[in-house]
Amino acid sequence: QSVDFGIFGMANAMWFSGFRLGSPGDEAFRLTEACSKYYPRPPCPDSRVMPIDVYRIFGPPEPLELGDKNTGDALGDLAFVCTQGADAEYEKKVITHWRVNVSQAFGQYSPCNFDGQRNRCLGPPAQLRAVGRRSGQGQGLGRIGGQCS
Repeated sequence: QSVDFGIFGMANAMWFSGFRLGSPGDEAFRLTEACSKYYPRPPCPDSRVMPIDVYRIFGPPEPLELGDKNTGDALGDLAFVCTQGADAEYEKKVITHWRVNVSQAFGQYSPCNFDGQRNRCLGPPAQLRAVGRRSGQGQGLGRIGGQCS
């Protein structure tokens, strides 16, 4: 059953039957090849530094700085606003524009946001050494989630 709340999303309710409670066994928690060999992904091979335009929805008490925060290009931030950023919590915020020089040796994307006290990124230390990148809402066509494309 789903309830439509307009263009900004919908709520879903699900009912399950015929399930069994218990341990799924050790095999269910074995690392996949993708996780054991390829996580986190290495940085992209192109290390040229180039200017890019990025955007971020900003509002106090968040500090007006970009370190350890998610941003998006014009299309990516538009996708964010249309899918997630239309809630009441965004009504008194503004969209900031930044032009920054960044190495094209992008790392794997990591969620980075203000946690109420400081900017924080989630992920293992090896993943946090480079500026991460992915396609908007993870929906791009490029290999490895748009990290290098």
